[in-house]
Amino acid sequence: MASSSATLANARRLSAEGRFHAAASVLLDAFRTKPEDTEILRELGITMRTSGDLESSIFYLQRAHNTEPTDARTVAELVLSFHAAQRHDSASHVLVRSLERGLRSEELAQHLRDAA
Repeated sequence: MASSSATLANARRLSAEGRFHAAASVLLDAFRTKPEDTEILRELGITMRTSGDLESSIFYLQRAHNTEPTDARTVAELVLSFHAAQRHDSASHVLVRSLERGLRSEELAQHLRDAA
């Protein structure tokens, strides 16, 4: 199995090419090997949202968020997925909980701008 950084780079390249199912397949293989790797979980959630699978996106992003509740990129991606799924109360809950735990609002704002 390739290193996590090589796997992530390959999945991002596939996504950029519009090959979302191939990217998801690469990430799912990595997930099976490293189910608690937050970078893989986050990238899998982003890929699933991009491909239109919002429930899977939320599932993987929530797992990443549970491990690192103050990671600004994970919070931003999870909030965007909740909004896309019309689950605005859940998005608000994640924001409040993360800010209460020490998430820096400036960092979150930057990631939201980058992700939008």
